[in-house]
Amino acid sequence: MRWEEIVGEGLARYTKATRIHDHCLFVKVDSPILRNELTFLKPELLEKIKIQIPESTIEDIKFR
Repeated sequence: MRWEEIVGEGLARYTKATRIHDHCLFVKVDSPILRNELTFLKPELLEKIKIQIPESTIEDIKFR
């Protein structure tokens, strides 16, 4: 997964894509505040994944 390319260097410092399971990307987040903010960015992040990785089957993102 090219997580840093999708979210940028700044967010990649505090987040890590850990696995993909059942079309869902799981992302570890260092801060509960950031985790909350990322839920609002989920549609934008999913769109970026579709654009940068057209063959991706990811339909959802879970922030943990």
